[in-house]
Amino acid sequence: MRYDRILMAGSVFSVILLLFTAGCTGPLEFAYSPANGAPVKKVEGRPSVLIRPFDDDRPAVFRDPRTIGRITSTVIDMNSRDLTLSSDVAGVARNAFAREFEKAGFLVVSGDAALTNSDFVFYGTVKDFRLDVGPRDDVSITIAARMAEKNTGNVVWSDTVSEKRDDYIGIWGETKSHISRYISNALAKVARSSIAGIVEKLSAPAAAPAAEQKTGKLTVATDPDRAEVYIEDVYYGLTPLTVDLKPGVYGVTARKKGFAESRKKVSVREGETTELMMTLGKE
Repeated sequence: MRYDRILMAGSVFSVILLLFTAGCTGPLEFAYSPANGAPVKKVEGRPSVLIRPFDDDRPAVFRDPRTIGRITSTVIDMNSRDLTLSSDVAGVARNAFAREFEKAGFLVVSGDAALTNSDFVFYGTVKDFRLDVGPRDDVSITIAARMAEKNTGNVVWSDTVSEKRDDYIGIWGETKSHISRYISNALAKVARSSIAGIVEKLSAPAAAPAAEQKTGKLTVATDPDRAEVYIEDVYYGLTPLTVDLKPGVYGVTARKKGFAESRKKVSVREGETTELMMTLGKE
């Protein structure tokens, strides 16, 4: 009877060990949950932004696009040499940016309505996303991004932001939750730095419009017509000709092959039209 109990206990232990091992060898169920850092200045007016799917432009080091590094030290609840996330890296980065955009006062839109109702479109490319778990945890995240106006396509902000750091874990190893927080904190710094730059750009006062240039008009006619017109020795075209000029006195020359050139001085006044008739005599 005692022997049967030992066998039963051993079987139960084997099942538990099998389940534990299976859980340890699977991907890291990553949940973006960074520590609270310095708050990003909020944008005014709650503009809407459509965040396009991010591109993954990392070097093809790993076969699985979800893999971000190697594990060479003890992780208490993992038993794998590769650090692989439960979602692809591009999606993880995009979701993090969406969360941080919302915290900064933006309205993140999606679906068919976003194609017409968004104020801005945000594009991101993952250039680097790596965490090697070892005696020190080395993380490196680089994301190139740009923000454009939806209606005009004009780029209002673009930059490449990186976060690189390492952390000593200690002799007792670490856990999945610690790794997840470590990734979240590094990713949050990249996202918050990018969005802070966008908010600063959108909050900058608009440049004052250039003062309207006050001009007058000069019309030049010649006999015969189709003569070349030079104003202060700069060619302007063939007669009949009308040009806008700043107020002032100008030297006008008319030339046509087979005819003697004609020169005159003319005064152009603001808001008025000055008519000039020039007769060219035959050579």
